[in-house]
Amino acid sequence: GTTPLMVAASYNNADAVQFLLNAGANYVRADRTGRNAYEYTLLKNASEAKKVIEEAKDQKKENENKNKEAKEAVKK
Repeated sequence: GTTPLMVAASYNNADAVQFLLNAGANYVRADRTGRNAYEYTLLKNASEAKKVIEEAKDQKKENENKNKEAKEAVKK
């Protein structure tokens, strides 16, 4: 079903999107049509909410890269 994050994203409520992401909301989770919160921002032209989700995605990638580097350093 539709999540609170999807609703906040579709209404371009960047503060609510940030709050929900900080609380652990999953921006990758899809609804029954296969859309996730990020795709809702694209459908609704919700630029501020889109920016918040993009920043969260970038932060996740950065954290994953740091974790990978740390694991590789431990192996050496």
